[in-house]
Order: sequence, then C-alpha cells, then structure tokens
Amino acid sequence: IVGNNVPRMQNYGAMIVEVFSSRIVFRRFDVRDGEEYHAEAPWTVPWPFDAATAPYRHATCSMKAGVPSFAADAVLGVSTGSGGPDGVVLSMPTAVGEPRPFMYRVRLDCKGDDGKWTAHARRDFFGDFWQTARERPSDYSLGFAGAYFEAGRTYRFRVSPVNAWGVEGRALAAGFVADAPTKPPRVVWQTDDAMKDCLFKPGLSGGVALPQDGGFFEMGRRDARLEFPKGVWEGPKGAKFRFSIDVHAVQGGWPTWTIVLRNPDSMKNAFNRVSTPDGDAGMLRYVFDFAKADAADSYYLLVREGGEGKIRFGRIVVERIR
Repeated sequence: IVGNNVPRMQNYGAMIVEVFSSRIVFRRFDVRDGEEYHAEAPWTVPWPFDAATAPYRHATCSMKAGVPSFAADAVLGVSTGSGGPDGVVLSMPTAVGEPRPFMYRVRLDCKGDDGKWTAHARRDFFGDFWQTARERPSDYSLGFAGAYFEAGRTYRFRVSPVNAWGVEGRALAAGFVADAPTKPPRVVWQTDDAMKDCLFKPGLSGGVALPQDGGFFEMGRRDARLEFPKGVWEGPKGAKFRFSIDVHAVQGGWPTWTIVLRNPDSMKNAFNRVSTPDGDAGMLRYVFDFAKADAADSYYLLVREGGEGKIRFGRIVVERIR
C-alpha cells in the first residue's frame, strides 16, 4: 500500500479445510456469527494437484478477474480552506457491484506554469473486499494536510478502484485551487535541496556519506539513512511534529523501499513504515504527523527493504503543530 501510514485492521475470518479423495475445499467463515463467505462457490482445488490446470494459478486468476468500478454518476468532492490539520478534504464514494476493490489509488497532481500536470503525491488505501456487505461504508473521507499544497496553485485528485491483481478501474477526477492557510505553519527547519543540506549514509549508524551519481543516490539491497541537522527535533515529550519530504524513487519492481523516521537511540519508529511505488513515479510528496514518545527522541529518515534502484530527495519541511 503505497504512500500511506496504514493502521491495523480487525479481521474476523476463519477457515475450514475439507480434504476429499478428488478435491480440497477451503471454506471461509466469519467467527462472529458463523456466516460463510461465498458459500455457493467455495475455493475448490482438484486432487491430485496439477500445476498446469490448477484453477487458482496467477495467470488464470488475473485473466478472469473482473475490474471494480464506480457508479456512472459518481463524483469526487473537494473541500478547501479548512485551515486546520487537513488543508484539503477529499470525499469519494465506494465502488459498486462486484468485484469489491482490493484497494483505492488516490493520485494528487499539480499543474505547472506550463499548463502540464505532474505527479505530486500518491496514497493507496485498502478497499472493502475483506468486509461483509453490511459493514461496507458508502463513502470515504481523506484529509490532506496543508503541507501538500502551495497557495494559488491548481491541483487535481484522481481516484481509481483497483482489483487484487493491480488492474485499475475507471478513475474519477476533480480539480481545485489551493487556498492560503488561515494560520501560517510554525516551521522548525526547511530545505529546498536535501541532496545538498543532508547526509545520506549506509546502515543504521556510522559510515561515510554515499556519493551522488547524476543527482541520485544509487541504492543496493541495503539500509540507508538521511540525517538532519542537530536541534531539528527539540521539544518535550508529546510534542507534535509534521514532517513533509519530496522523494523521487526509481525502482525496477517489487519489493520497493519503505521510508520511516527512526529514532537511532531506541531504534523505534515515529510512525509505521511507508512504501514507495515501483517504477519511476517522479518526485512525490509524503506528509506525516506524529508525537514524540520522549523528550530526548531524535530521528533520521530510514530507507530500507527494497531492491536495486536510485533515489533523490528534494524539499523537506519540519513543522511544530503542537
């Protein structure tokens, strides 16, 4: 799930496996009331197993899988100028019919002075495929902090429902002009060129700064950390910060890197790890709010878990929001 600090979700599924001489049947249930999921068509695998004709092969499933969709009259809603923690609120309906979306993909684009749209941010979140019909919401509401936007610039949201095989349905789109915040942010530290003002080092501690190649850092299968100047994270226990960073990651495919603010002393994260997209999605902005667990906490940005590729850092802003 790309570009999101994903919370844990409750799941109430259980499975009973029935083994017969000619087949294996997987029956799935909700432990709260005993209701069986798709009782009319349980997962059934012929036995003995033949990989060539197996009904749930990746190629077979992806070819037969339907694509989720929004209703024909569905629209997005955009509320600007809230002046609070969420500078813009996006409201969207859920998809209709079957299959249910595995996830929704939210893209935020920015219109340049030349009139062209460029990718600015991306946030995926899990769909309702795992919920019973009575639990599914009718709509979703997502807040995007003012740190994503520049007053007076034109932006647009594009939202697509995505099936379990990564195929996107028709996208909904809505454009808007960002308002100026009613209360200016309290900026603790900022740079428009993190490649110049921060050190990027291998591992979790020690080491020397990695060299740049063509404006990027080359990444292998290793951890690396972006270090900030001293004093950036000063504040008492519970002090709340907003951290925003522009990251351009170029990766060949999955697995992709995750990014997180890590306290090097306790080795604890400020928030959940966030996945970067595969391929070359351009420079994307990530914005996170968090509170310090202890007054002595300090952080670097940890990049880890991906494969080969290269990465570049742009604008970074650290704000105190409480």
